Amino acid sequence: MPDTGPEFPDRADSIVVLGTYQWMRSPGIISLYRGNIEAYWKSLIRDAQRRFPFITGKDAERVLQLLVLSVYQHERFHYVCDFSRRLVGGTFDRLHEEALAVAWEWHWLRSQDRWNAFYGMMHPTLRRCVVQAMFDHRSPGYRDWRNYAELTVFHDAVTAYLYPAAAQTFAGTPFSFAAWALAHIPDEGNRAWDERIVP
Repeated sequence: MPDTGPEFPDRADSIVVLGTYQWMRSPGIISLYRGNIEAYWKSLIRDAQRRFPFITGKDAERVLQLLVLSVYQHERFHYVCDFSRRLVGGTFDRLHEEALAVAWEWHWLRSQDRWNAFYGMMHPTLRRCVVQAMFDHRSPGYRDWRNYAELTVFHDAVTAYLYPAAAQTFAGTPFSFAAWALAHIPDEGNRAWDERIVP
């Protein structure tokens, strides 16, 4: 989510936290900050209304759903990274991981672009306004997500970050460690994280 701009100035003491991931101490913890998400949602709606004044109640709900799920996917990406580091080793690079987490939000969002999904049902003009605002990052790390906006580049970067040996291990095969990790590590039936909603 954008962490700079009129509602989110580019000063560390005023950046609003929408979600966090606390590293695993069995389990890891994904926290979503309800009040901050609500305030950011209202700012997205206000901003979008300046360019598209015909926002229905249903579309406003879809924007909220998009925002919550996007923040959740971002934090769940951090869980995948943490889990992988514990499983196969690796190092933590906060800025690089934030860029990849935002890119994961983008790829997750693109997977929701179906006519019958909540995202596909949102008015296209509103969707464009909201998504543009949500991905307008200016802080170090976050702003680099566009380097991974293409899915193959993203998978290569995630594999190199999570499991550098995978490039050699799986050379000559169609196996993508990144695609596997993102699909299977955050398995709801075999999870090693808890979730919290913080007021």
